[in-house]
Amino acid sequence: MFPFAASTGAMEIEELLLKALLQLIVIIVAARVFAAIFRKFAQTAMVGDIAAGLILGPSCFGYFFPEASRAVFDPALAETFVVLSHVGLILLLFVVGLEFNFSHLRWHGRSALAIAFSGIVVPLLLVVMFMAALATSKIGIFAIFGAFLLGTVLSDETDFREVFGRHVRDFLTVFFLPIFFTYTGLRTNIGALNTWTHWALLLGVLACAVAGKLGGCWIAARTSGFPPRDSACIGALKNARGLMGLVVTNVGRDLGVIPDSVFCMLAIMSLATTVMTTPLLLNFMRHTEFEPFIRLSGFQHERPEETANVS
Repeated sequence: MFPFAASTGAMEIEELLLKALLQLIVIIVAARVFAAIFRKFAQTAMVGDIAAGLILGPSCFGYFFPEASRAVFDPALAETFVVLSHVGLILLLFVVGLEFNFSHLRWHGRSALAIAFSGIVVPLLLVVMFMAALATSKIGIFAIFGAFLLGTVLSDETDFREVFGRHVRDFLTVFFLPIFFTYTGLRTNIGALNTWTHWALLLGVLACAVAGKLGGCWIAARTSGFPPRDSACIGALKNARGLMGLVVTNVGRDLGVIPDSVFCMLAIMSLATTVMTTPLLLNFMRHTEFEPFIRLSGFQHERPEETANVS
């Protein structure tokens, strides 16, 4: 009796594992394909990842092929992928915190030590990071903020930051980020906007978001003495909600304070404001102090005639 029960439990676990692996393969492949497509239009991989989620989710694939969608995206695994996406967020917010530069102080003589002990330091740092996340979770604050705060504390440790980034960033980018962004798309059901009032509210949210950030930051930059086109570049960059907009939206959804329709509006707003950043920035950047940095960064996919016209 007991061996049979153990065998049955093992088979159930194996079946769930196979479904999880299938879902991971579909998510990661779709995210990479759509990211490559959107990169052709000078958009970020995040936009492609979310687009992949929207196509695979209830707005498209789930709507037209509900049985196939349930077979691939088994509801029994939903919580598992929520946990995976949150682990990715913890890592990502830690990296974002590390990128904060509160001081121009530079510590010397640590490079060799950091490299030599990187095999020990990185696992230890991961443990500390997850402990910080656990601590903030225990006191009623989302775990991702603990990781972010720890990252900001360590942001001036440049050697540390370099070693951690070299060991973790690639895996984070290839594995965890596609899961988070694609899963955000999977949770976004455009069908929740089922009345004209919903669509009017969506347009209102988008208009307020653009006016508040792009317009507001443009005015603030002009007031501070920046030239008009430089001010427009600042407004365009600040207008992109991107990652942080989606983090806040997902947190609100997980807390149960954001219904499906509002979640859909905010997700679309975050995506739309991010998509419009590239064309706006490339249009405003000419003859500004931002132009040489944008060209050097590879952010722009230049056409031959554009290159020829650069003085």
